[in-house]
Amino acid sequence: ADDDSVNRNERRGYLQIISQEAHRLASMAQDVMDYARGSITTRKKSVQLGEFLHRAEITLKPYFSAAGTRFTVLCESDEEIQIDPDRFLRVLVNIAANAAHVLGPDGRFEIRARRNGTNHIFELRDNGPGIPSSIHETLFEPFVTSGKSQGTGLGMAISKSIVEAHGGSVRFETREGHGTVFIIEIPAAI
Repeated sequence: ADDDSVNRNERRGYLQIISQEAHRLASMAQDVMDYARGSITTRKKSVQLGEFLHRAEITLKPYFSAAGTRFTVLCESDEEIQIDPDRFLRVLVNIAANAAHVLGPDGRFEIRARRNGTNHIFELRDNGPGIPSSIHETLFEPFVTSGKSQGTGLGMAISKSIVEAHGGSVRFETREGHGTVFIIEIPAAI
Protein backbone atom coordinates (compact mmCIF):
# COMPACT_ATOMS: atom_id res chain seq x y z
CA ALA A 1 0.00 0.00 0.00
CA ASP A 2 1.11 3.56 -0.70
CA ASP A 3 2.22 5.65 2.24
CA ASP A 4 0.56 9.06 1.80
CA SER A 5 2.94 10.71 4.28
CA VAL A 6 5.74 10.62 1.65
CA ASN A 7 4.86 12.08 -1.74
CA ARG A 8 6.36 11.01 -5.06
CA ASN A 9 8.89 13.86 -5.22
CA GLU A 10 10.12 13.11 -1.70
CA ARG A 11 10.50 9.43 -2.59
CA ARG A 12 12.42 10.37 -5.71
CA GLY A 13 14.69 12.56 -3.57
CA TYR A 14 15.30 9.75 -1.08
CA LEU A 15 16.05 7.28 -3.88
CA GLN A 16 18.48 9.77 -5.41
CA ILE A 17 20.32 10.07 -2.09
CA ILE A 18 20.42 6.28 -1.63
CA SER A 19 21.71 5.81 -5.17
CA GLN A 20 24.35 8.52 -4.73
CA GLU A 21 25.60 7.03 -1.47
CA ALA A 22 25.69 3.50 -2.91
CA HIS A 23 27.75 4.75 -5.85
CA ARG A 24 30.05 6.67 -3.50
CA LEU A 25 30.66 3.59 -1.35
CA ALA A 26 31.24 1.39 -4.40
CA SER A 27 33.67 3.95 -5.78
CA MET A 28 35.55 4.12 -2.49
CA ALA A 29 35.82 0.30 -2.41
CA GLN A 30 37.08 0.32 -6.00
CA ASP A 31 39.66 2.99 -5.08
CA VAL A 32 41.00 0.79 -2.29
CA MET A 33 41.21 -2.27 -4.58
CA ASP A 34 42.94 -0.29 -7.32
CA TYR A 35 45.47 1.11 -4.90
CA ALA A 36 46.13 -2.31 -3.33
CA ARG A 37 46.66 -3.86 -6.78
CA GLY A 38 49.09 -1.10 -7.66
CA SER A 39 47.97 -0.71 -11.27
CA ILE A 40 45.16 0.82 -13.24
CA THR A 41 43.81 -1.03 -16.24
CA THR A 42 41.77 0.83 -18.83
CA ARG A 43 39.38 -0.41 -21.49
CA LYS A 44 39.47 2.47 -23.93
CA LYS A 45 36.88 2.89 -26.61
CA SER A 46 35.76 5.63 -28.94
CA VAL A 47 32.99 7.78 -27.44
CA GLN A 48 31.43 11.08 -28.40
CA LEU A 49 32.69 13.72 -26.00
CA GLY A 50 29.25 15.33 -25.79
CA GLU A 51 27.58 12.05 -24.86
CA PHE A 52 30.22 11.32 -22.23
CA LEU A 53 29.82 14.78 -20.70
CA HIS A 54 26.03 14.40 -20.66
CA ARG A 55 26.44 11.16 -18.70
CA ALA A 56 28.90 12.93 -16.37
CA GLU A 57 26.43 15.77 -15.84
CA ILE A 58 23.63 13.36 -14.85
CA THR A 59 25.99 11.51 -12.48
CA LEU A 60 27.43 14.63 -10.87
CA LYS A 61 24.31 16.80 -10.57
CA PRO A 62 23.14 15.22 -7.27
CA TYR A 63 26.47 16.09 -5.62
CA PHE A 64 25.68 19.79 -6.09
CA SER A 65 21.89 20.04 -6.08
CA ALA A 66 21.50 19.29 -2.35
CA ALA A 67 23.61 22.34 -1.43
CA GLY A 68 22.11 24.52 -4.17
CA THR A 69 25.50 24.87 -5.85
CA ARG A 70 25.45 26.01 -9.49
CA PHE A 71 26.81 23.25 -11.74
CA THR A 72 27.49 23.67 -15.46
CA VAL A 73 29.07 21.60 -18.21
CA LEU A 74 30.50 23.20 -21.35
CA CYS A 75 31.45 21.02 -24.32
CA GLU A 76 33.40 23.10 -26.83
CA SER A 77 34.51 20.25 -29.05
CA ASP A 78 32.02 17.45 -29.63
CA GLU A 79 34.17 14.85 -31.33
CA GLU A 80 35.20 11.28 -30.71
CA ILE A 81 37.59 10.69 -27.85
CA GLN A 82 39.46 7.51 -26.87
CA ILE A 83 38.83 6.87 -23.16
CA ASP A 84 37.70 4.26 -20.70
CA PRO A 85 34.40 6.05 -19.95
CA ASP A 86 33.80 4.40 -16.57
CA ARG A 87 37.32 5.05 -15.30
CA PHE A 88 37.46 8.58 -16.65
CA LEU A 89 34.08 9.33 -15.10
CA ARG A 90 35.58 8.27 -11.76
CA VAL A 91 38.22 11.00 -12.16
CA LEU A 92 35.51 13.62 -12.61
CA VAL A 93 33.48 12.21 -9.70
CA ASN A 94 36.49 12.26 -7.36
CA ILE A 95 37.29 15.90 -8.14
CA ALA A 96 33.65 17.01 -8.14
CA ALA A 97 32.86 15.25 -4.84
CA ASN A 98 35.76 17.07 -3.16
CA ALA A 99 34.48 20.40 -4.50
CA ALA A 100 30.86 19.68 -3.54
CA HIS A 101 32.00 19.04 0.01
CA VAL A 102 33.17 22.66 0.43
CA LEU A 103 30.72 24.53 -1.83
CA GLY A 104 27.39 25.95 -0.70
CA PRO A 105 24.53 27.99 -2.19
CA ASP A 106 26.95 30.63 -3.51
CA GLY A 107 29.17 27.93 -4.98
CA ARG A 108 29.85 27.30 -8.65
CA PHE A 109 31.39 24.23 -10.26
CA GLU A 110 32.06 24.05 -13.97
CA ILE A 111 33.43 21.38 -16.28
CA ARG A 112 34.77 22.70 -19.58
CA ALA A 113 36.03 20.35 -22.29
CA ARG A 114 37.87 21.52 -25.41
CA ARG A 115 40.42 20.45 -27.98
CA ASN A 116 43.84 22.07 -27.94
CA GLY A 117 45.97 20.79 -30.81
CA THR A 118 46.86 17.19 -30.08
CA ASN A 119 45.18 17.11 -26.65
CA HIS A 120 41.74 17.16 -25.13
CA ILE A 121 41.63 19.54 -22.18
CA PHE A 122 39.21 19.15 -19.28
CA GLU A 123 39.01 22.04 -16.82
CA LEU A 124 37.11 21.49 -13.57
CA ARG A 125 36.73 24.85 -11.88
CA ASP A 126 35.15 25.92 -8.59
CA ASN A 127 34.91 29.14 -6.61
CA GLY A 128 35.47 27.46 -3.25
CA PRO A 129 37.97 28.15 -0.48
CA GLY A 130 40.93 26.71 -2.39
CA ILE A 131 43.17 23.80 -1.48
CA PRO A 132 45.11 24.34 1.75
CA SER A 133 48.77 25.11 1.07
CA SER A 134 49.72 22.37 3.55
CA ILE A 135 48.67 19.67 1.05
CA HIS A 136 49.67 21.27 -2.28
CA GLU A 137 52.76 19.06 -2.62
CA THR A 138 51.05 15.85 -1.50
CA LEU A 139 47.54 16.18 -2.95
CA PHE A 140 48.02 13.34 -5.46
CA GLU A 141 49.64 11.01 -2.92
CA PRO A 142 47.60 8.25 -1.24
CA PHE A 143 45.81 8.81 2.07
CA VAL A 144 45.92 12.62 1.78
CA THR A 145 42.68 14.34 2.77
CA SER A 146 41.69 17.65 4.27
CA GLY A 147 38.65 18.67 6.28
CA LYS A 148 36.53 15.60 5.50
CA SER A 149 35.13 13.19 8.06
CA GLN A 150 34.56 10.53 5.37
CA GLY A 151 36.72 9.22 2.56
CA THR A 152 39.81 7.13 2.05
CA GLY A 153 42.22 9.84 0.96
CA LEU A 154 42.80 7.77 -2.19
CA GLY A 155 40.54 9.62 -4.63
CA MET A 156 43.13 12.01 -6.01
CA ALA A 157 45.90 9.39 -6.13
CA ILE A 158 43.61 7.08 -8.09
CA SER A 159 42.49 9.94 -10.35
CA LYS A 160 46.10 10.74 -11.23
CA SER A 161 46.77 7.07 -12.00
CA ILE A 162 43.71 6.85 -14.25
CA VAL A 163 44.66 10.01 -16.16
CA GLU A 164 48.23 8.72 -16.59
CA ALA A 165 46.89 5.36 -17.79
CA HIS A 166 45.22 7.39 -20.56
CA GLY A 167 48.63 8.87 -21.47
CA GLY A 168 47.66 12.19 -19.92
CA SER A 169 48.46 14.52 -17.05
CA VAL A 170 46.57 16.32 -14.30
CA ARG A 171 47.52 19.44 -12.38
CA PHE A 172 45.75 22.11 -10.37
CA GLU A 173 45.87 25.84 -9.76
CA THR A 174 44.40 27.20 -6.55
CA ARG A 175 44.20 30.39 -4.51
CA GLU A 176 42.94 30.35 -0.96
CA GLY A 177 39.55 32.01 -0.87
CA HIS A 178 39.30 32.17 -4.68
CA GLY A 179 38.78 28.61 -5.83
CA THR A 180 40.56 25.84 -7.67
CA VAL A 181 40.84 24.58 -11.21
CA PHE A 182 41.98 21.09 -12.14
CA ILE A 183 43.41 20.79 -15.65
CA ILE A 184 43.40 17.33 -17.23
CA GLU A 185 45.07 16.79 -20.59
CA ILE A 186 44.80 13.55 -22.54
CA PRO A 187 45.91 12.79 -26.09
CA ALA A 188 43.25 13.28 -28.75
CA ALA A 189 42.17 10.30 -30.82
CA ILE A 190 44.33 9.79 -33.88
